[in-house]
Amino acid sequence: MPNLEVLGPAVPEIRGGKKILSTSIGVVSLGTPLQDFNVAFDLSSSILWVPSSSCKCDDDCDIPEICAEQCSAHCCGSGTIPEDIIPEDHEDEDLSGTCTHKLAFDKDASKSFIPTGKTSKVVLDKTHLTADLVYDHLSLGPHHRPGLTAKNIKFGLVNKFPGSYDNTQFDGVFGLAISGANNEKSVVGQLASKHLLPHPVATLWINGNRTTSIVDGVISFGFLDDRTCQFDILSYVKLSAQDAWEFPVFQFVQGGRIIHKKVEIGVLDLGQRDLTVPKAAFEKFLVAFNASKDPVSGQYVGNCEPQGGIFLSFHIGPEFYSLHKSQVTSEVGNKKCQLHINAAESKDRHQYRFGTAFLEKFCAVLDFNGRLGLAPVKEIIAVV
Repeated sequence: MPNLEVLGPAVPEIRGGKKILSTSIGVVSLGTPLQDFNVAFDLSSSILWVPSSSCKCDDDCDIPEICAEQCSAHCCGSGTIPEDIIPEDHEDEDLSGTCTHKLAFDKDASKSFIPTGKTSKVVLDKTHLTADLVYDHLSLGPHHRPGLTAKNIKFGLVNKFPGSYDNTQFDGVFGLAISGANNEKSVVGQLASKHLLPHPVATLWINGNRTTSIVDGVISFGFLDDRTCQFDILSYVKLSAQDAWEFPVFQFVQGGRIIHKKVEIGVLDLGQRDLTVPKAAFEKFLVAFNASKDPVSGQYVGNCEPQGGIFLSFHIGPEFYSLHKSQVTSEVGNKKCQLHINAAESKDRHQYRFGTAFLEKFCAVLDFNGRLGLAPVKEIIAVV
């Protein structure tokens, strides 16, 4: 059965003084012959996109000796489109990013490439980008170890990026939402419509055992992957919208005490590990841990043993889903712990954001018929 290994958990990282966009990453390949790409899995968008080989590289890549040593191969060819002849259609946004160290799709190198002449909008780091929509072959996995391979899958090519793109650990984005702008079908939807998947579902598991992990997680397509998940305890939740895996959260409980009982919208978010809750609930959480903001790190630090109970429970659909306090804290010494829980902005539609810490405890079944399933992760998992 087809699956993709998740490479790298969503943990914030600072490199060179810059925050790197954090996410969970896998490898797919496109074209004939196949070209590899590191893609970030995104539950809030539907399109698959990768950089085009016409994207901008650093000026020093124009020097052949430097390019061969310091730049990606696509920067060193003669086919790069000079920046001054690429149409400017985003004058109000910063599109100064480069793809100097990215894997970029070379359409001229693919014998199965089909352009459409159409475009679609994609978002990266709150910046709107234009993707040229094309068709080509797709394989779930790298070219040397391809998985399920399909002909004529629609995806996007992007050639202009925000400055933050330089610091990402991925080349493109693999959208896992059901549908997006103009009802563009996701890759999973396209594979299902071609009858290449037994069922239009994807099972998402994130490995919480980082000390002995072989992979950081697995996304399995077309079936319920019982190697990692207890599907005898599977419950489904009806979605609130089709463009994100969002759902109503009825209550937030710590121990036996209700922290927040107003119905709010929650969403799964692979772009963060922490848990995000409504501000009113966050403030009660700070009291329970006797936590305050550390003046040096800017993080909230408190007691490792909270008042009121060590389990945080969320009423989602027909069930309560509980996290142990150790999944939202980390010890920093002197019996103090840093809290990995954040307050939602008041204007955010999603007052709850369940990051990868939640998915280390509960597998997600992304059912592209319009529902979300949650099941406990197995305590003992065979080698995946």
